[in-house]
Amino acid sequence: MPIDFSFSQEVEDARLMMRAFLHETVKPAFAALQADKDAERADWSALVKSLRQTAKAEGFWLPHMPQDVGGMGLGCDGIGCGLGGSGKDSDGALHY
Repeated sequence: MPIDFSFSQEVEDARLMMRAFLHETVKPAFAALQADKDAERADWSALVKSLRQTAKAEGFWLPHMPQDVGGMGLGCDGIGCGLGGSGKDSDGALHY
């Protein structure tokens, strides 16, 4: 009997949303700041804080935590999905 490693539709939807956020928002923001030779530590800190707030506002914050404490309620699948996708980018996990 084969093992089914597929995600539920809810987790798959979250995975695609997180992936899009990394590629469309995080990567361009980091690239822009990397290009700024005058950027300081405070600029990087402000960028990370801003991206975290954006992630929260878009509804994908703390994938594994219950919804009643501000998470997405996706359980272990959710954290595996989120960290698996964000691990493909050196700065991705900072935003979940």
